Amino acid sequence: KPTPLDPQLEGKLQPQMVEALEPILGTTYGLCVAGETPIIDADTGARVRVDELEQRVRDGFHTFGVDEDGRVVRRRVTHWWQMPPKTVLTVETASGQSVRLSPDHKVLTPRGWVPAGQLRPGVDRIARPRREQEWDLPTSVSTDEAALLGYLLSDGYITLYENTFISASAELRDEVAFLCTRLFDDTYPVEDCLDRPAPRVRFAAAPAGAGRGGNPRRGTFAGIGVNDWLRRLGFSGKTTSAHKFIPEAMKRADLHARARLLAAMWDGDGHVGPKLAYYKTISRQLADDVQEVLSGLGIPATVRRAGEYESVRRGTQQVWTVHVYDARFWHVVAPLMVLQSKVSGRASLVTASKSRGIARERMLVAAGAALREDPDLATRTRREMGEGPASIAALHRYLYRNGTVPAAKTSHPIDDGSGLYPLNATSRAYLATLGTDHDRQLATFDWTRVRRVEAGDQEPVYDITVEDVHNFVSSGLVLSNCIYQEQVMEIAQKLAGYT
Repeated sequence: KPTPLDPQLEGKLQPQMVEALEPILGTTYGLCVAGETPIIDADTGARVRVDELEQRVRDGFHTFGVDEDGRVVRRRVTHWWQMPPKTVLTVETASGQSVRLSPDHKVLTPRGWVPAGQLRPGVDRIARPRREQEWDLPTSVSTDEAALLGYLLSDGYITLYENTFISASAELRDEVAFLCTRLFDDTYPVEDCLDRPAPRVRFAAAPAGAGRGGNPRRGTFAGIGVNDWLRRLGFSGKTTSAHKFIPEAMKRADLHARARLLAAMWDGDGHVGPKLAYYKTISRQLADDVQEVLSGLGIPATVRRAGEYESVRRGTQQVWTVHVYDARFWHVVAPLMVLQSKVSGRASLVTASKSRGIARERMLVAAGAALREDPDLATRTRREMGEGPASIAALHRYLYRNGTVPAAKTSHPIDDGSGLYPLNATSRAYLATLGTDHDRQLATFDWTRVRRVEAGDQEPVYDITVEDVHNFVSSGLVLSNCIYQEQVMEIAQKLAGYT
């Protein structure tokens, strides 16, 4: 069905109508994403394909967007429509995320909302929400459940028969046995193979020493508590290491439960150094899920390939790592790990964050206006600056004279063309003294660099309107939407005389 944004209308309008409509429609014309684009159901946590949203939007559907303070907020989707086929671009980021969208669809960058077709690989960056994502109605997942699942995902066999946890660490085996006993009355943790390199805890249907010959396997495994629990979470049958995942219910748990889930996983297959923490797995889905849960805690992470793993049974398999550099990991997740011996204290970093910052040009223009009013501004600096923006060095000297930065001189990051100036002593002092609300909003995001933009074939595309914020989060990136309702109202006012 034609909409105000439909390119099929082009050539069917009178010139005066095109001239009148251009200021209204020009900013959102052609904003569309591919049919498989995941839209988060803010009520259930499910990822719903955008091409399957029509009826849900009619019935009432909410997703997540980002407000002007950079907070992830729940908002209603007011409109959905399918558009005629268009060329679709694949945009991949250095953090491992990707999205498929039309060349005119805008994404949030330090330069503002930029059409995907104008993104510069290796230069531009796209916003990722950094604030904690709290659910209006979090699932009733307990911290103990989150921890036990974390251990099973890292070093466990999930079979829905006799599930097993394998670890050489007696501390972790004791922790898993304790969690099992506290959560399930009819499931018994039985330690086994203690004389082998890989001791284990079996989730048995009877206590150790029961059954013929002391075999703890007496009883029916299918109905015991741990297996019922795993089924409710979405596991069915044997889940191999390459197919492990984090259930949606765990992603929607409260903040502490999600942090405990990650801590348990890092206890098993993670590493925590002074500057880098990473988690290793052969499941791409699990790596993406870990990245998503970290993002929900306000911790940016990157998914990377990490070589290959040779399995006797399954051959060569790809290894994935989730890399974390953000200090919040050391404050939020690492303290909850049982094996504190694995945790190296966070090093004190004096370098600027490479993934956070503000708009360089905006900062220098605002600083130029402030510096011209400074009676102590050097004549040479005033002459060099003229009516244009300030230089980084001039801004730093101004902040030093006002006592907001400690050193008279400092080194500054080179302008990489992305429009992003990283958060360091100079930019933080600018935010505190001269920064606008928009500057502070940009500083709340994590910015991931665009790695690749590739054009594909034409295909049907879709779009939505998100109430109030007019953007949505998909694949961890902030995307614009069509402001359909406001456009219709303005068209009615300008062309039909409505008030």
